[in-house]
Amino acid sequence: MKKLTEYAKNGYDYKIIQRENNFAIARGESRISSAINWEVIEIQSHNGLTMGGVFMPPAEFPPSNEQFGIKGWTASNKEQAKEILNRRKI
Repeated sequence: MKKLTEYAKNGYDYKIIQRENNFAIARGESRISSAINWEVIEIQSHNGLTMGGVFMPPAEFPPSNEQFGIKGWTASNKEQAKEILNRRKI
């Protein structure tokens, strides 16, 4: 299974900087400004699927925008992201 180490979403390029089981802290850099964004995510996965006749091998992926507040949370800074991560691990 391909592990999630980085992803692009909503104009940001994210890198996983800390991971604990299926939870991770990601640091996002804006593609158009110097803005930094922090997310805490519950990593999702699939066991392989076919889309448009093309097989996609098993992989991990971040939660969708619609899943934020349930499987993803935005933080103001790295310290707040760590606090959110610690609460989610319980």
